[in-house]
Amino acid sequence: MDDIFDLLDSEEKPFAKKENTSSTAQKKENLWDKEDFKPLKLDPSTFKKTKKTFAVSYHVPDGELSSEVHDKLVEVAKVLIAKGYTYRTSADSKDTLNKDILDLDGVKAETFLPWKKFNLDAKNLIRYSPTEKAYSIAMNSHKVFMKLPAAVRAILSSQVHSLLGKECTEPVDLMITYTNCGSEAIVKKMDFKTTGSVTFLLKVCGDANIPVFNLKTDSFTTRLSEFVKSKEN
Repeated sequence: MDDIFDLLDSEEKPFAKKENTSSTAQKKENLWDKEDFKPLKLDPSTFKKTKKTFAVSYHVPDGELSSEVHDKLVEVAKVLIAKGYTYRTSADSKDTLNKDILDLDGVKAETFLPWKKFNLDAKNLIRYSPTEKAYSIAMNSHKVFMKLPAAVRAILSSQVHSLLGKECTEPVDLMITYTNCGSEAIVKKMDFKTTGSVTFLLKVCGDANIPVFNLKTDSFTTRLSEFVKSKEN
């Protein structure tokens, strides 16, 4: 989780309550210090679909993708965008891959932030401050969720939104990822150090029946092409 801790530039609490004198203003619940979340198991039968969407993730030991892998992931995103897919992201401002995808011509994106100032340059912002539902789903997907720092819990919960949408009812059609081990699902005896931060996303994808395509696998191009074509028929 070191890569997540690096995102935190101050000790300010992003969800700190601010006094609001407006009598009509709706009071937003402060989830930053909340400790009584209840894990929520996903029920795919309740999901709905309104448009084609995809997400992108990766984990490498040193945090930096090779230029070859970076360019391939951008190219895949470019193809999906050209086919009408919307890109979902939690908008890590230090992630050059995310930035380059958002800069693609014709890109349609949905951005979810863990807190408002997480990325001041965020484009296509759908929501910041994850919902309690997202927190509960994240808790169900992470064994030590409540032992994590509040900022990390917020980041993981925003990633839930990037996979499941604003109301956590509209999952992405697929997630493109890259890890050195080529993992596409949680399996016994897997190397969690190699999958790193992608491990959490794989758990959510597995529970939500979201197909995962890992660029590291030999069959990546063939399987992805077949999947996209099947969605067009």
